[in-house]
Amino acid sequence: MLTPELAEQYFSQLGLSNDLKRSLEDGQRVRYYRLNTKDVAFAQNVLNYRLRQREEKETKR
Repeated sequence: MLTPELAEQYFSQLGLSNDLKRSLEDGQRVRYYRLNTKDVAFAQNVLNYRLRQREEKETKR
């Protein structure tokens, strides 16, 4: 099972951060985790750039 702490560690290794919201529902504490959208957008841009670079390198061969 993926615990919130372990998920946070994986996200940080990928350069992603998350936003945490805590609330009380039905008398129980609930935590909501959400990836920071700016970090996700940046990571997608980096991956797309690297993919384009890799494809250009292959076409030059």
